[in-house]
Amino acid sequence: MARHHESVGELPPDQPLPKDVFVRVIAQGAAAGQFRPLDPHLGAAMMIGLLMRTVFFMQRKLVDLPAEDVQAEVCGAVQRIFLTR
Repeated sequence: MARHHESVGELPPDQPLPKDVFVRVIAQGAAAGQFRPLDPHLGAAMMIGLLMRTVFFMQRKLVDLPAEDVQAEVCGAVQRIFLTR
């Protein structure tokens, strides 16, 4: 993960940070009625946290599930967080 933080500094100045892309997509999805109303910064934090911690647990073998099962669970969690009911 430390390498990720180092590489962010290598992005071209006109390229948005990954978190800014999440914020923009979440805001656009909510404005279009495809996502439930949610502060886009909070939504980005939730999404990034969900993804990063899942990878962290899998890399350390703290999750004993096949990758396909983890993917299905993560996709389900994302749908519950963002999609309108």
